[in-house]
Amino acid sequence: MRILLVDDDPIFTELLLAHLGHQGLTDVETAASADAALQLADQARLPYECLLLDIQMQGMDGIELCAEMRRRDDYRNVPIIMITSGDPALYMNNAFAAGATDFMQKPLNVPELIGRMNMAMMLVDSLKKERMSRETIREMVTRPSAHDQFDPSERFTFSEVSGMVDFFQLENRILRMQSGLYALSLFRIQVQDFGTLGRYSDRSEMQQLLHAMSTVITHSVNEKNLLISYLGHGRFAICVLGRTPIVLPLLQLKLAENIEAVSDLIPDLGGRKVTLKVSALSSRRILSTQAALDLLEQEMQSVNVLGDTDLPRVEAIEENIFRKAKLLGERPRPLLLG
Repeated sequence: MRILLVDDDPIFTELLLAHLGHQGLTDVETAASADAALQLADQARLPYECLLLDIQMQGMDGIELCAEMRRRDDYRNVPIIMITSGDPALYMNNAFAAGATDFMQKPLNVPELIGRMNMAMMLVDSLKKERMSRETIREMVTRPSAHDQFDPSERFTFSEVSGMVDFFQLENRILRMQSGLYALSLFRIQVQDFGTLGRYSDRSEMQQLLHAMSTVITHSVNEKNLLISYLGHGRFAICVLGRTPIVLPLLQLKLAENIEAVSDLIPDLGGRKVTLKVSALSSRRILSTQAALDLLEQEMQSVNVLGDTDLPRVEAIEENIFRKAKLLGERPRPLLLG
């Protein structure tokens, strides 16, 4: 795994390099500032696969550097671990909003470091396998314009769309919530007939379409504590934390209205009309963090298996998850409302 470590403390840098070396992670380049890190990224023959960024640095800080790296295509999905000597609670929201996937705190806790890097390696391995799968699919395409062929399983994250994060960030945000029960709404929004639209459009047109639909969803839901993740195959997973219920029939109407409002942003799809369908991931509004994670994981699995051809029944998913919780002996915890 190729790592870029950015920290302006040379003593800490040497210490961290030693610990990484003990784990067999020796392909590490270092930079003492954000500007130096950007220069290394520009000159690198291959993109770095993991970034370790100190938050408190002179000039551009680690959070600003994280946001800048996420704007680059090669770094949209790589793990970015933030390092801070201060209270993480002061920085977490801004760091996650900028695209961070994890946190480490100074001074180093070696078991924590090992755990964080193992998670990063698992993510890098997953991204490599996904990239190889896409390349295999592209090789099988026989159309002359195969270089611009749209892969319906490709996932996009548009940093300028408020509340939009990739799936790993969405899981991580929920994972970092205190254990307990929360009032939250989980639902999916599907671009109807997405497979048909993709067959008659190239990658840039579909990316433009998904960007427009992400904007439509943000304006339609219009909630402060909103997280959107695009899962591929025209499917969005939506999480809204808080007591205010999301009335899905009303949301369906707002989606239709806002699609009309942004019609000039939607590419020409051969006269085909774009529609969105909203449905619940869970009929329950009070969920434990583990139940929420299980629902999201099953949704991702259903996208990978079914594509946009079918939608799993909410009742079947919930029955499986809550049966699992019962077998594990999970007990209700004190109610913590978001």
